[in-house]
Amino acid sequence: MINRTILAREALRAAVELRGKLSIPVDVPVCIYDVAKKLDVDVRFIEGDSFDGMYSKDFGVILVPSFRPYGRQAFSCAHELGHWHFKHGARLDLLLDNTLCAVKSDEEFLADTFAGHMLMPTWAVKRMFLSRGLRPDTCSHIELYRISCQLGVGYETLIDHLYYSLKKLSPEARERLLKATPKSIREEILGREAAGVRHLALVDAAWETVAVDLQVGDVAVVERSERVDGVSVVPGGRVRMGQVIKAVRPGVSTISSEDGSWSAYIRVSRKDFVGRSDYRHLGDPDVD
Repeated sequence: MINRTILAREALRAAVELRGKLSIPVDVPVCIYDVAKKLDVDVRFIEGDSFDGMYSKDFGVILVPSFRPYGRQAFSCAHELGHWHFKHGARLDLLLDNTLCAVKSDEEFLADTFAGHMLMPTWAVKRMFLSRGLRPDTCSHIELYRISCQLGVGYETLIDHLYYSLKKLSPEARERLLKATPKSIREEILGREAAGVRHLALVDAAWETVAVDLQVGDVAVVERSERVDGVSVVPGGRVRMGQVIKAVRPGVSTISSEDGSWSAYIRVSRKDFVGRSDYRHLGDPDVD
């Protein structure tokens, strides 16, 4: 077994170099599917949730199960992209704990650590907190959940990355934050409206660089949205934290503040989309 410190450094260097190759700054979040597209790596969503992801070296394709949570799909895609980058053989990754402390082979550890640094590089994580005047050790569970949404990763995934890899959380803070779950956060923010909502994105004025990605049936709560342009989303009333935006059909819309000082794209895909990732936001004529 290779020294894990050496592997971790190799994974970090690879993630930074790959961002540099694609002219993506290290202090901004990314959509991993857009990254794969720039690298000419074919990513396809397939039916199922019994595995985490698969990379086929012979066909140069990454397979992501369509029924998995949004953040988990993104991490799995980044993990498989790590196998592609390091020229590993074909891989079928089963449902395992994604924390970096888990006992895994060297190649799995390398791909996992690469995924963490590609999606959550220390400079981007630092910027996400500083732009909101927050610190990881003292922020609330809702504030950390909002940052996980912008980074495109799972709530617990960000907590574990902050704790195990970046060393930015104390054991006490980790334990406190893990008392909340995405489900409990949805219920806290949306109340009764949380029933049936599988994914909630929290969007504020510090959200930049990446689009807000949703599936039909998902909800975003936007702090400063007074204007919606497009037909893929509709306003759904207000809650304490802002304007509720409901994803109703595939496509791309824009949300913005009334004074025009802030805006963001919202990209909506079909629920449990199956197919090439390039096509996930195309309009569906079968959706009323």
